[in-house]
Amino acid sequence: MQHDDLNQIFFKILSFCSKDGSKRPIAHMNDDAIELIVNQATKIMEKDDVVLHLTGNFVVVGDIHGNIDSLLEIFQKVGYPPYKSYVFLGDYIDRGQYSLEVVVLLLALKIKYPTSLYLLRGNHEISLSSSFRFECQTYINDTIYMQFEDCFNQFPLVALINGDYLCQHGGISKKAQDFSQYSSLKKSSKVKGMALDILWSDPTTEISCFGPITRGRSRSFGNSALESFLKKSGIKGLIRGHSYVEQGVKQDFLGCTTVFSSTDYLGKGNTSAVLLVNYSGISNVLFAPNPQARKNAFPIWLLEETCESIRVPVPLDVTFSDIFAL
Repeated sequence: MQHDDLNQIFFKILSFCSKDGSKRPIAHMNDDAIELIVNQATKIMEKDDVVLHLTGNFVVVGDIHGNIDSLLEIFQKVGYPPYKSYVFLGDYIDRGQYSLEVVVLLLALKIKYPTSLYLLRGNHEISLSSSFRFECQTYINDTIYMQFEDCFNQFPLVALINGDYLCQHGGISKKAQDFSQYSSLKKSSKVKGMALDILWSDPTTEISCFGPITRGRSRSFGNSALESFLKKSGIKGLIRGHSYVEQGVKQDFLGCTTVFSSTDYLGKGNTSAVLLVNYSGISNVLFAPNPQARKNAFPIWLLEETCESIRVPVPLDVTFSDIFAL
């Protein structure tokens, strides 16, 4: 896919952030271009191992759930790829109003900067919901839904950052005594066993080891179970999403941090957060709920490449409406 085509996708989605939201950008995108993004992203994701071993500084993002405003605010406040590197923990779709815009934007960024953005699989990327299917059929076509399924099947399940922090959507599994057993994981359309737990399990303070879970799938894990897993693995901590957190981030117990990145989720007025992970440890960036705020959130590379494509010098203090009026 050509850079100019990608930049048009970026512009249409990012410019939406400064409008009233009455017109969805996905409705004005070419179906063939979206299919090309999904298919090309699938090929790129095939190259990512199911368990990623990453080194460097990373921004870890929890559940977005179709909240395009939260996603764009993260990029504007923290920085766009490739200036910042990201690990997303899954659950890009459902419950929010703009699942398609969220996932198309992230896949386009993955195509453009494949080593600066990593997309892990969440439980909502296993069995796609009827609401997401309806979005696909309404705004794109009947076949794109299956193409999204194929793409999600290629998402990694786990990322280990700097050998210290284990990032995954849900939690640990009773079927894995330590991290070395993750080597048996495989990408698949049928998620079961250890992989199912990695996507579905929850921490609990009610038990110390493993027990039942209110979600009805997988099991819950306690502090002793996680402590044993981390100690045997030589890992400092687990970073997970999967759970709503009113303040955006919380430490469930020692070694277990949950991050939630959708502000004002379902109208709850909650704060959201992302984690900054580096060799020194973990810190967080918080985002206060402000659902009416829409800001221009254009990365400098999009401005520069757009100006280059229409052969004008990059002006100072210019807006994108000025650029496209040239």
